[in-house]
Amino acid sequence: MAAPAPAAPPAPATPAAPVPPAAATPFEPKLLQQEMDHSYRFTLTCDLELDVTASKIKTTTIPLKGVALAGVWTCKVSKAEDDGKLAFEVTHGVLPIGVFGKRVTVHMTISAVVGERQYALNRSSWAKGPSPSASSKTAQTATPIAYSGYQINVKQDDIDRIKWSSGRAYEPAEHRQYRLIFEIEQIPDAPTDEARQLLRRMRGRPGSLSDALRRSPVLP
Repeated sequence: MAAPAPAAPPAPATPAAPVPPAAATPFEPKLLQQEMDHSYRFTLTCDLELDVTASKIKTTTIPLKGVALAGVWTCKVSKAEDDGKLAFEVTHGVLPIGVFGKRVTVHMTISAVVGERQYALNRSSWAKGPSPSASSKTAQTATPIAYSGYQINVKQDDIDRIKWSSGRAYEPAEHRQYRLIFEIEQIPDAPTDEARQLLRRMRGRPGSLSDALRRSPVLP
């Protein structure tokens, strides 16, 4: 009987096609907490989850609910592709000029929250005046229009500065918690009703009224 023919060697496997590297998924900022304080100083605090070192950040607009001021309020986070600059916006939508007051100062701060400490990456202030103020486009329109919000920017230099000044307590590549604080401080043009009543009760007391009037706007 003839010996069986040797089995043919298995055919080599076809090499798998190379898998292209996955595209970087843009980091999507998230609102962790929102707080408000109402008085002559209105304060809006937004705690954000954010990777400032991500090569791409999805432009994200977060609705802010329950704001006891006129407008439709949002917090917007974006990152420019050309220079990597981060932009944080607090917007209130289209409103009349000066609806928040004629003598108002606005402040914005964006900070990295590390434990109990906050490291300010940037601060911006808008000088006393009407809020919202007239847009630079007003001159091009028949009807005056107002800005729809406020914006603060963070550059890579700001991030590096805080990294080293914090003694590397703030490590941007690992850190994710940031706090955006928006403040509107209204300066009253006249005394409150309570102040008027107090001053009227003080009439007739030698020296008391004149001293009070020196520290308060003139009553009608």
